[in-house]
Amino acid sequence: MASKSTVQRQKSSKKVVAAVETHMGTIAGEMGKKYGEEVIPAVKLVLERVAADLSAKADIMVVKDDEHENELRDDPAARQNRDTKTDELHDCLVTGRDQLDTICGPEYVARLGFEGPTPDDPVVLHRLGKTVSANLIEIKPPEPRIPGYKFDPDLWRKPIVALLDDLDESVAKIAEEQRQAEATLMAKHKAIDEYDSAFSSAANLTSVLLRIAGEKELAKRVRPSARRAGQTAEVAQDTASLGFGSK
Repeated sequence: MASKSTVQRQKSSKKVVAAVETHMGTIAGEMGKKYGEEVIPAVKLVLERVAADLSAKADIMVVKDDEHENELRDDPAARQNRDTKTDELHDCLVTGRDQLDTICGPEYVARLGFEGPTPDDPVVLHRLGKTVSANLIEIKPPEPRIPGYKFDPDLWRKPIVALLDDLDESVAKIAEEQRQAEATLMAKHKAIDEYDSAFSSAANLTSVLLRIAGEKELAKRVRPSARRAGQTAEVAQDTASLGFGSK
C-alpha cells in the first residue's frame, strides 16, 4: 500500500503540472505584454522543462515507494518461517533433554550444555543447539540407566543438526530482507528529497507566474505548503482536515 506522504506529494505534483499545461499560454502571453514578446518562447520553455522535471521526479518517487512497500511485504513470511523453525528446534531440544535425562541422567544432560529453561530466542536457541550437537560427539555418555539400551549419539545429533541448518537459513533470510528493506527505504528517502526540491522550485515559480498573469486564485492553489514539504497548500490543507499525518 502506497505511503500517505508520497500519495499527497503525487497529488500535488499533478496539480502543478496540470496548471502549467493548462495556463502556459496565458502566463507566457501576460509575460510578453509586461516584458516584451521576445520573452514568450523562453517562458514557455522554462515552464515546460520545470513541469517535465517535476513529473519525472514524482514518477521516480512513486516507483521507489512501491519498491519499498513490496519489500516490506516479504518480511512477514520470512519471520513466520523463522518462528516455525525456532519452534521445531525448541521442541526437539526440550524433548531430547527430557529423554536423555531419563536415559543417561541429569549430570550428562548438564555436560551437554543444558542449563535452566530452554531459550526461546532464535539466536540463543541456535547457539544451544550447536553446543549440544557438538558435545554429543565429544562427551562420552555414561552407561544408560535403561537395561539393554545401546546409546548412539548420532541418533540424537542428526535431527538437531538438520533443524540448525533450517534455522540458519531462515535467520539469514531475515537478515537479507532487513538489508534489502533498508536499501529500498534509503532509495525512497533520496527520491523524496529530490522530488521535494523539484516541487519547491516548480510550485513557487508556477504560483508567482500565475499571479503575474492575473490568476490569483489559481496561484494560491498551486503554491507550496509552508508546513508540509512537497505538497501544495491546498492538498496539505485537505490532508490535515482528513486527519492524515505526514508519515
